[in-house]
Amino acid sequence: MTTRTLIASLIVAVSVPVLAACATAGGPKIGSAPQVEGQKQFDGNAQAAGATQVVNLIAVGKDGEAASGWTVDPAASERVYCDPITPSRSAVTPGLYECSPNAAGANTCWASSTTPYGLLCGMSPWTKELRRFTSNNVLTAVGKIDDPQPWGLELVDGTRCELRHGGAWGGRSDDLVGAYSCDKDHVYVLTADEHAVDKSQPTWTVKTGDLGRPDQQFPAATVVGVRTAVFAAAADGSAA
Repeated sequence: MTTRTLIASLIVAVSVPVLAACATAGGPKIGSAPQVEGQKQFDGNAQAAGATQVVNLIAVGKDGEAASGWTVDPAASERVYCDPITPSRSAVTPGLYECSPNAAGANTCWASSTTPYGLLCGMSPWTKELRRFTSNNVLTAVGKIDDPQPWGLELVDGTRCELRHGGAWGGRSDDLVGAYSCDKDHVYVLTADEHAVDKSQPTWTVKTGDLGRPDQQFPAATVVGVRTAVFAAAADGSAA
């Protein structure tokens, strides 16, 4: 046996036990596919990001002006209807308004410093942009609802979703309805009632799926973890 043949034999003899040990020691098995989260049931213990992070956005300061880092659309102020005075569904403190029509987007609004009728409203929880609106009545003090709904949700797979405010949406045969629209095609956060987010565990979860005709059948909704939940708050409020 030559020296080269002897060395090659020793390498093989050492490598095989080492590879076998790696495959049985809790590390990834050679040739196996990586483990992935189940499609129909969410395992909270598998959520690498840990508990859902809650973010309270304060877009307008106590002076009624846009907070640092926020910009205001220069377009002319649009008239909206805030009578009766209604608290924003996404506010964790008093002091935020929700006005109609829904198509205007005046759903998460802070009082501005311009006039007793002035509003600065967030257009999206994912952009630091505000738009001016003018209320049809004086903006008197407003409280908050008992169970605020997140303005925006970032799911564990990176999908971003925004709270629904009216509008004509599709349906499905299992009677689940859309609660949030998402930035991924054919993905909506679904609910059977007004509570779309399950907050019973440190990692909140939602059900996602597609919408179509009211009688259309779709695969069972997928339970997905929530990485980040975005709410709104007033600068002089006390976030609950």
